Amino acid sequence: MKEYLKSAYLMTIIGLTILTGFSVAARAEQMATSPSPAENLIFILDASGSMWGQVEGKAKIAIAKEVLTDLIRDLPDNAVVGLVAYGHRRKGDCNDVEELVPFRAIDKKRLIRTIKSLRPKGKTPISRSVRLTADRIKGQENQTTIILVSDGKETCDPDPCRLVKKLKATGIKFVMHVIGFDVTQEERVQLECMANAGGGQYFTAGNAGEFLNAAREVVKKSTLPFGILKVRVKKNGKPFHTFVIVTNRESGKRWSPGSSSGKTGIALIRLSPGRYDVELKDTGVSGGKAPVVHLKDIVIVAGETVERSADFSGGRLVITTLLNGKPFPTTIFYYRQGEKKPFHNVQTHPRTGKTSRKLLLGTYRIEVPCSSIVGRPTVVFEKLEITPGGTTDRTANFSAGEVTVAATLDGKPFNTPFEVYDKTGKKIYGQWTLGRVKGRRLVRLSEGTYTVKVKNIRNTKQFRMFENLTVTAGEEKTITAAF
Repeated sequence: MKEYLKSAYLMTIIGLTILTGFSVAARAEQMATSPSPAENLIFILDASGSMWGQVEGKAKIAIAKEVLTDLIRDLPDNAVVGLVAYGHRRKGDCNDVEELVPFRAIDKKRLIRTIKSLRPKGKTPISRSVRLTADRIKGQENQTTIILVSDGKETCDPDPCRLVKKLKATGIKFVMHVIGFDVTQEERVQLECMANAGGGQYFTAGNAGEFLNAAREVVKKSTLPFGILKVRVKKNGKPFHTFVIVTNRESGKRWSPGSSSGKTGIALIRLSPGRYDVELKDTGVSGGKAPVVHLKDIVIVAGETVERSADFSGGRLVITTLLNGKPFPTTIFYYRQGEKKPFHNVQTHPRTGKTSRKLLLGTYRIEVPCSSIVGRPTVVFEKLEITPGGTTDRTANFSAGEVTVAATLDGKPFNTPFEVYDKTGKKIYGQWTLGRVKGRRLVRLSEGTYTVKVKNIRNTKQFRMFENLTVTAGEEKTITAAF
């Protein structure tokens, strides 16, 4: 009975460790997400000579084999699993570390067969087994859970805890959980330090009752039904890496459970059933608001995969400027919606009145002023949405008439000042009649009614008033002030 209880305790501990490794974090919402639906797991098994030691009349290696065999049978069929062991071939050899089953799609029969064939013999080179394991996973996009099962501390290298810290600092994506099986307090200190350094937890077969309730809670959370959100992200036709921000529409909770792969552009997010909004940003854009893709009202159903796409390729904006229905050149100012400073300006083509520009995904404000018309009237396009691969066309139409203001003095062309007032009496323009042709100035005015006052520069008491001057689009008029 005692042997059975000891085995049951160990199975509970390892089972808890695996379930912990298969979650993303301890909180319920975070545990409902993971970088990938396929689980990455590597066992490091102590097969040193001390594993022949007995617990309640049964060899520790025999208990470990039984527990691991049962657990491997229950692992998901899409899991990615490897097995490393140490001390199983030669006595007194610190290099007796071997990858027995390569880190790849799970082969349950091979794993079980390999574990059952182990015969403990040698030392406890924990550091070297951890280093070998890290080498195997250093190129992995997704996080790998490492489970170290040991009945003692390092016997070859000085500080395995420091090694784990260094490996984490290099950016290798792993969490390490450590199971101390029938260890002393001194041995526990070292093993627990490794678990903490690896971002995981330490468990011991000696205090199963202490965390029995926690194990039940972890099992409960780990068996929640999940659905998968698969987002394919690209930019300019190529896979694109960016973070995925998820908002639960019911609770309002917002978090980032993962990111898309730079190699494939795919993000696989595990979510509990419900409705979500998703946001992805092109954080590589500087000098303004980053382009954002919003994926709205995504319904996640247990056991199903929902696929969405996010394209940061941008689109094209074509602006055409017309004056009285004919193309003319003017300057276009580009703003990101909500910003006060334009990030670009360009002039439309003098013959076609067009400009075409490729823009990043997002919302824009476009200002098209016509500086050749008095008062510089401006057409504004608000909240222009640039969609992936799409073309947005807008036309800025201006209408105006032309008034030539001329002045003569004793019958000869005369350069003198004049002013233009709108119908409210507000002065909107002032200039001299000296234009391209001496004594004449062409003025372009929007449709409306105006007053023009021409002054005699030689005699300030003299002026000519042209009131109720009607300007019609496309028409030309000439007024002459004779002094």
